[in-house]
Amino acid sequence: MDKKALWKWLLLVVLVGGSVYTVLPLREKVRLGLDLKGGTSFTVQIDEEAVAAQLREEAKEASEATIQGRLPARLKEAQERALEVIRNRVDGLGIAEPVIYPEKGNRIVVQLPGVDEKKREEAARAIQSAAFLEFRLVHEKNAELVAKLFERGLAPEGYTIVSLENMGRRREYYKRDRSAVPDEKMDAEFRAKLATFQAPHGHEFMLERERIRGQEVYTPYFVEKRRQLSGDMLKDAGMEFRSATMEPVVRLEFNATGARKFASVTSDYAPGGARNPNPQMGRMLAIILDGTLYSAPVIREPIHGGRAEISGSFTQSEAMFLANILRAGSLPAPVKIVERRVV
Repeated sequence: MDKKALWKWLLLVVLVGGSVYTVLPLREKVRLGLDLKGGTSFTVQIDEEAVAAQLREEAKEASEATIQGRLPARLKEAQERALEVIRNRVDGLGIAEPVIYPEKGNRIVVQLPGVDEKKREEAARAIQSAAFLEFRLVHEKNAELVAKLFERGLAPEGYTIVSLENMGRRREYYKRDRSAVPDEKMDAEFRAKLATFQAPHGHEFMLERERIRGQEVYTPYFVEKRRQLSGDMLKDAGMEFRSATMEPVVRLEFNATGARKFASVTSDYAPGGARNPNPQMGRMLAIILDGTLYSAPVIREPIHGGRAEISGSFTQSEAMFLANILRAGSLPAPVKIVERRVV
């Protein structure tokens, strides 16, 4: 073999070797889909009726034909926004390499390779959560109203009254009676009925979950329907521990507009504030997420700087989940999982 032919063969070997070296690392990075890795696929659909209702609320004078004409464009906007929110929520759960894309019919497909059952249920809950945060005032005579409930032995359907010792004194609480109303019956219709229980005009009956002496109980509040502040002014959220008790809490930080509004509300309703003539006691401000009351702290002084926290009977994982949902933002319209496939 002459030298020229030998060099050709050597050059060919070098080129092939270089190609193999270049390609192999890329092969290791190829994403494995559900068919190879297994996992879960959700198909999510945007609630068209809810979007149409939003349009009717915004344009009360518009005809139904006008509403239906605007609906397709609004649904497309809702799908794009929901896609972004769902992607942020799934990323916040620490699921590696999710595949999320829009589909016809106002649908979004969410593929989660390699997730186990626990992660699958956590993702399903995160995807469908509305994440609508509200701050609402508690009735100024809430303590008296609640005391009358217990004095008269009144309990909403699905709950009973229990008496427990807490912080050196005996107090009454409500406790779930699942024999009367099982969990699966506590649907939207049930919650709407619960909100009206003995509620004064302009208020809702709400329950805050607590854990006292190892028992899960609920403290009642009468909360104004009108909100003072909402989560659309939220800048950031995170989970941290209170230094004194090491209790998990959700930390909130508002944007500039929200910070000004929060300072105004807490100034007005602090002891002796412009809208609170009581110089000794501030009003309670209920913190509500997706219709669930998480805490109702007393406003003791004006709060500047745009920071607040949600406390409650949280586990660390529950607090982290709530922080992730709030940080990802609210969905533009309700969504529901219409198809679920496990590979």
